[in-house]
Amino acid sequence: MPDRDDDSLAFYLSLDLRAEAVWPPARLRILAGWRCRLDRGVTRRANSVLAAGWRASGGSAALSTDLEAVEKLYLSSELPPCFQIMPHVQPAGLDDALA
Repeated sequence: MPDRDDDSLAFYLSLDLRAEAVWPPARLRILAGWRCRLDRGVTRRANSVLAAGWRASGGSAALSTDLEAVEKLYLSSELPPCFQIMPHVQPAGLDDALA
């Protein structure tokens, strides 16, 4: 397992991206840097947002706006919004914003 935080982030992200490549969702949308995976299957991973890649540019207001856009995307696809959150890919403040 990698020692540095940057290496750890890359390691865990690469694992998830490999899982996505092996079992891809029917649709993939990149929204605010997040990987929005949309599928009609039974797994949450294939129907969840991988909370990696988002970079706060406008603070909490930008996060709220992006969360609303994700919610709208999932609800328009008749899916519940669901975030896959791991400590290594979590944007600051995401847990509080989702609570």
